[in-house]
Amino acid sequence: ILSRLSGICVPDEPGAPAMYVLTNPTGYNGAVQLFNRRCLWQWASEKGYESLIVLPSSRHEVIIIADMKGPIDMDAMTNMVREVNASEVEPADQLADQAFAMSLASLESHNA
Repeated sequence: ILSRLSGICVPDEPGAPAMYVLTNPTGYNGAVQLFNRRCLWQWASEKGYESLIVLPSSRHEVIIIADMKGPIDMDAMTNMVREVNASEVEPADQLADQAFAMSLASLESHNA
């Protein structure tokens, strides 16, 4: 499931956060993988990530930003999701109009 979670690190800036696309092997309706908390916890803990920002890009995938340094402007993240939804994503494929944060601790209870 998370084998499809491919790293797309932003190389333009040193120390930029890692960005990943979470989907399923077919890339169709793959955003549902976000609910596989056990696999998500295992992946994040193996990578050493303590917190994740989730950008719901469409019903087919979500973008995960990991390893954020410093304060996170969630309003800016949410505005980015809204702008992309308005200009790039078909209404039927839109998931949500806001970004959200997840911590490794919140996923840990699903690891049992």
